[in-house]
Amino acid sequence: MTGEYIPPKTAGAGDPIGIVVLAAGSSSRLGEPKQLLPFEGETLLRRSVRRAIESGYKPVIVVLGSEQERFRQEAHYGEAQLVVNPEWTIGMGRSIAVGVEAALAAEPDLCGVIISLCDQPLITSDHFRALADTFHSTCCSVVATEYDGKQGVPALFGRSTFPELLALCGPTGASSIIGDRANEVSVVTFPGAETDVDIPEHYDRLLLNLHK
Repeated sequence: MTGEYIPPKTAGAGDPIGIVVLAAGSSSRLGEPKQLLPFEGETLLRRSVRRAIESGYKPVIVVLGSEQERFRQEAHYGEAQLVVNPEWTIGMGRSIAVGVEAALAAEPDLCGVIISLCDQPLITSDHFRALADTFHSTCCSVVATEYDGKQGVPALFGRSTFPELLALCGPTGASSIIGDRANEVSVVTFPGAETDVDIPEHYDRLLLNLHK
């Protein structure tokens, strides 16, 4: 579907919004799969999928890649649909494209899609809803999460951005689209979004803060 024309559609409050959870990476900087790290009684992957499902938006697409067979059980939750990016080593951009393509195949009338990571454990279902509410009230093409003075994911991308999402292929993720469409971006602040798990120190800090 990459490069295919996406017919425009005016977004309404009842129109479908999908969520793509990215979980394809090998966690090379961490030294072990971040997807399987435990936090508050569940793995980071299961937690991220559960929060997406509990938001009420669908389809929820989980993109796997590295060690996909090992992660499938944790990714199976509710009505989540699993897809595999066989080219996951190319980078996050390709995983986004694979996820958006699967979301459109499941629901061709999507008016927007939220791109989310599996290693932001403090993100909530309510935050996903806040992104969607802002999208409908502002009619912006992108609604990003703001934290530490930055704009990033989770972010909701409107239908007009789908050709750009489908064309991603490489290490650069959706941040490039947020930057290119700076005048069309609205934000929802969520301080906990800066908490991710890329290196062992990040995970240690997460657990330390949990037990304070």
